Amino acid sequence: NTGGFGVTDFSVYVSSGSYGLEAGPVDSLGYISQNLSTVVGLQYDLTYDLKNNDGTPNAFQLLIDGNYLVNTTGLPSSSYTPYSYSFTAVTNSTTLSFGFRQDPDFFGLDNVSVTTAVPEPLTILGAMTAAGFGAGFKRKLAKSKKDQKDA
Repeated sequence: NTGGFGVTDFSVYVSSGSYGLEAGPVDSLGYISQNLSTVVGLQYDLTYDLKNNDGTPNAFQLLIDGNYLVNTTGLPSSSYTPYSYSFTAVTNSTTLSFGFRQDPDFFGLDNVSVTTAVPEPLTILGAMTAAGFGAGFKRKLAKSKKDQKDA
């Protein structure tokens, strides 16, 4: 279902900035998708703002490579709400898809962002500490072997 989508500057569908998406396919889900260049094994953070004007039947889906992160129906009316999810890339091209059905009105979608996840400071500190211990142990082991050889 490709009907019922539009990029608009109508303030009802703009969370921030100048434009937002109004999405209101009728009778069945309609999808918007984008292929993202990703690195296998790297974690990504996805954020977006979603609102539901009102009415049922309605449905909203969020998929990564065809796998559901969100699959819900009968959502209540809501103002723009921020959402965030993390996923790990399994291929060099990841498909991000949003599915909408909103028979009597429209959903609003804005501020979609996908970024690489930044490790927490403790993770970085732990890796640096482990590397430091490893280097120190390697030096100590090499010195011990040299001392044994010289003896």
